[in-house]
Parts: sequence; C-alpha cells; structure tokens
Amino acid sequence: MATWSWSDSRRHAALSRTFSKRPRYSTPGRVSDIASTGSEKENRSRPNGCGFFMAISECFRAVALTAPLMFSAQSAAIFLSRRPQVKLPRLPLRSPFSPGQQRNFRPRILSASTSAKMSSAMLRKVLSLASPAAVLLLAPQAHAQDSAATALEAGTTQTIAGWRARVQTAAQNPVVVSGPADDPQFRFSVQPGMRRKNDTKSERSELSFQHEVPFGSDIHQSFSVMIEDLPKSSPRTIVGQWHAEVSNGGGPWLALVVTNKQRLELELNIADDQIERRRKSRQLVLHSEKLEPGRWYEVRLHMIPGDREQGYLSAWLNGRQVASYEGELGYTAQDLAGYFKFGGYRSVPSDETTNVFYRDVMLDIAPPAS
Repeated sequence: MATWSWSDSRRHAALSRTFSKRPRYSTPGRVSDIASTGSEKENRSRPNGCGFFMAISECFRAVALTAPLMFSAQSAAIFLSRRPQVKLPRLPLRSPFSPGQQRNFRPRILSASTSAKMSSAMLRKVLSLASPAAVLLLAPQAHAQDSAATALEAGTTQTIAGWRARVQTAAQNPVVVSGPADDPQFRFSVQPGMRRKNDTKSERSELSFQHEVPFGSDIHQSFSVMIEDLPKSSPRTIVGQWHAEVSNGGGPWLALVVTNKQRLELELNIADDQIERRRKSRQLVLHSEKLEPGRWYEVRLHMIPGDREQGYLSAWLNGRQVASYEGELGYTAQDLAGYFKFGGYRSVPSDETTNVFYRDVMLDIAPPAS
C-alpha cells in the first residue's frame, strides 16, 4: 500500500491539475474509466497515491447520490409518525349466556317496597357498626322505613292529630295509612260504586272528626293535600270540609273543592239555617286556581265561626295568603258550628277513580272566650 508524505507535494499538485482538467465520468463507480485521456500505459505509470484520492472521490460521490434518498426516507418516516392514529373498533365481548338464556334474560327492576327493605337492611348494618350516639340519632329513620301500610276499615275509629276520627267509606274500600305513627300519610280512593250503606248516589272515602266545635271557638288548622292524576271527566269532588252539626241534605259551610274544570277552590256557604240554605243561599268563592295533579298543597286556616259580628276567616295556600273574610261563618241557627272531614267525596257518581292524599294534619281548637 502506498504511503503519503510531504515529499510528494509536487506529485500531488500534478495530480490535482490532471483531475481538474478531465471530464465527468461516463459511468459512475467504474474505476477503469477514471482517465479519459492518455494511454493505458500512462495510467499505469501514475503514482500509487492516485488510488487513494480516487477512493475519496468515489465516497463523496456516493454520499451525494444517496443523500436525497436518505432524506426522502427520513421525511417519509416523519410524515407517517405524525399521521393520526386510526383506532380500530373494539370487538364486543362474548356473552357468558347461551343464545337461549340471552333471549329469556330480563333486567331485574326492584319495586319501591323491595328497595326500601334493602335500604333499611343496609342502614341497620351501618348502625350496628356505628357509635351509640349515631344509633340514637338514626334509629327513628330506620323505623320510618320499616313501617308498613295499614288499612283502616270502614266504621272504625282512629286517633288523628289528638282527635277521634271515624272512617267513612265502603266496606271493600279501606283508607290506607303509611309512614311512621308520628307523621302518617293517608290515601283516600274514591272509586265507582263505592258507597256506604246509607248513601244512594254519592261516593266517598273520608275521615270524620267526632268533635263538634261550638261557635266562637278559635280554630287553627293546617294540612297538606295532593290529588293524583285527576281525570278530565271527573265530577266535582270535595277534598276537605267543615260540615254542619245536623245533616239535613245541606252541604258544608266551608269546603275545599276540586271542580269539574280541574280547579282548586275554597268555597264558603252562608245561610241562616239548613232549610233556608236549601231554598236560597249565598256561595262565595274565596279563592280559585288551576289544579296541578301530583302537587302537594299546604293549606293553613285561622277562623272563628260565628255571626256577622264574630265570624272571621283567613286562609293561606303554600305560604301565601289567599283569603280574608269577616262576617257570618257557619250555620248560626244551629247550636254548634260542626266538625271537620277530609278525604274525597262526590255527590254525582262517576266511572273514574280519584285518589286523594293527606299528610301533616293539625287541628287546634281553643274554647270560646267567656
């Protein structure tokens, strides 16, 4: 192999002049065609350092020819790496059920009573692990969830809000009570053909307080009532009423009514006695608004039944005052003002069922001032 030294500088200069003058290669990469001028003998007589420079030149030439290809390959790799990844859809998992089981499979839907039992069981489990103080605080809630509905049979007497009340309904249509004993909820169902023995046309499901209030008593009363999905063809239905002492075919002197036009009204009837009321009477609609089925209405009353100088009434509905009245209140020709009844009553029979719900019933009666 030839070695390079500084003593060959003259020879290097001559070779440089020779290579700078020759034309480009006709066929790249062929060493036999390097010299385009001179004889083969002259080419063989060139110094050994010529092969070294030819190799260097070929390397640079190879790099110049392959660089664009390398750049193109690198660019393609970068482009492919920057393309958005295509996410293949996941294949659905195979069902553990056989085809027959899949056809017969139905999701389990828990009823309200089953959900309440499960919640109560979970609550008892938590209470068993809780501190005694937490048990004392949460025990009433567990008891409320465990309380079952009770059917009040017709003709029986119950204690409601500290007062004795009698169930007035058909024998096969009891009043249903649910919730805890200190906060009961009543469900009255006025159904077609459900009448008491002494009713001829009217249909009812009510609770009637047995205490008759004297005139001049200071009465504070409140309750919440809700009418469920009232049919459009349903007749006029009384859902709460203050009834006269003696029933002689006359209506109540104060009533909360659902009209046949689906309006909730507070009505007042004024008459000297029952006989006069049957012939001629004055009926005042103290308040009227469109009924929203399924909505709870909180009713609050403060009244003093009596004559024109003594009678007084104020009414609130859902926290807003809707009526204020001064004058004769009740059938003053009688000895007592009467008693309160709540539930559902309609004097005209119907093919539709009306469900009335009551809760938060309170009645406070102060005796007349002496």
